[in-house]
Amino acid sequence: MFKVISLLVDNGEFFDIKNNFAQNLITGFARFGGHPVGLIASNPQFLGGCMNLDAADKMSRFVRFCDAFNMPLIWLADSPAFLPAVEEERRGLIRHGSRMLMANSEATVPRITVALRKHFGGGRLSFPGTMLAYDLAVAWPTVEPGLMNADGAVGIMYRKELAAIEDKDARKTQQEKRLEEVRWCLDMLIRESSEKIIDPRDTRLFLIEALKWLRNR
Repeated sequence: MFKVISLLVDNGEFFDIKNNFAQNLITGFARFGGHPVGLIASNPQFLGGCMNLDAADKMSRFVRFCDAFNMPLIWLADSPAFLPAVEEERRGLIRHGSRMLMANSEATVPRITVALRKHFGGGRLSFPGTMLAYDLAVAWPTVEPGLMNADGAVGIMYRKELAAIEDKDARKTQQEKRLEEVRWCLDMLIRESSEKIIDPRDTRLFLIEALKWLRNR
């Protein structure tokens, strides 16, 4: 993700904040076309980009800080879900997660989200977009929206059907058939989504123009 950030921001310069805390979430400052912004991004290299309690706290505090100083916010989303762990629940994941959602919703500065890849489940809810207040939301063609990915959906919806097939080759063929059906549904979801699909090569230019457009909103 740091490589993606370096290709998007001015001169490849990014000032990372709290880089040793909640490393599955990146927060920091950068410039787009000379405009200073607060940048928040998933980091799939840690916990697969899953959100957890510490990441929720990190995001909410950073959003509040940027909002206090009238600094626009840009999210780069690549998160599958909140981390499914009993310890996280015991520590109060829902309480801390709700604070993050409140911070994202209450921010008055321009809010722009770019969905890069994984964008489903609780991970989708963590970033302003179709399920949360936002100003602009776009996605790359590689985005995977929905409640879960295609493999997980097939495993749940067709578990009994696949388990009843004794022949391994026949089971694999049927599984691939169901995967294609689910992927087709996800493709339709992308087309119907309010998130506009953009060419990844146009991301930097889009963000610069979006910041100009939202400057005096």
